[in-house]
Amino acid sequence: VFPMGQTSSSPRPDAPYTRKGVTYSSSGAVTSSLFASIASGQIPPSGSPPSLLHRGPSMSAFAAASPCSKYHVLVVTRSHVASHLDLAGAEGLEVLDAMVSLGESLAAKAEVADPVLGFHTPPWNSVDHIHMHVIDPKGYVSWKGWVKFAGDWTPWFCSAKAVRRRIVKEIEAEE
Repeated sequence: VFPMGQTSSSPRPDAPYTRKGVTYSSSGAVTSSLFASIASGQIPPSGSPPSLLHRGPSMSAFAAASPCSKYHVLVVTRSHVASHLDLAGAEGLEVLDAMVSLGESLAAKAEVADPVLGFHTPPWNSVDHIHMHVIDPKGYVSWKGWVKFAGDWTPWFCSAKAVRRRIVKEIEAEE
């Protein structure tokens, strides 16, 4: 809960604070992020068993701590991006395409056909650091997982394809 007139992204001049796995300075600048710490190797992922599947110069991938499917991996950027809503322009499209490429590659290695690739949209995201879910749609462990990661017909989950369409549309509108 934030004081009247402040949002989660408003600077809080009184003190540093942590929200959804991200620590902000009193000026609102990001000082640390749970997923950035995992991606850079500062702390191990907390899957069961802990499983870092990829660590590269710009992104990492690891098993989800609370999987909704028999195959559920998170692809995260090493630099801080709050959510898929912050991906814009050619640079945003490049980041998205790299995340999708890595997710598809990992799914193929695990013999997952037609993985669900997508993002939770704020305020329904669990950590304020962009993370793409890579999920085996045939391996949901409950109906709740299916609903939570259902697709573009919900306000809380957005497919990578839909994010790409949005970015391309914004780029074309600027031209």
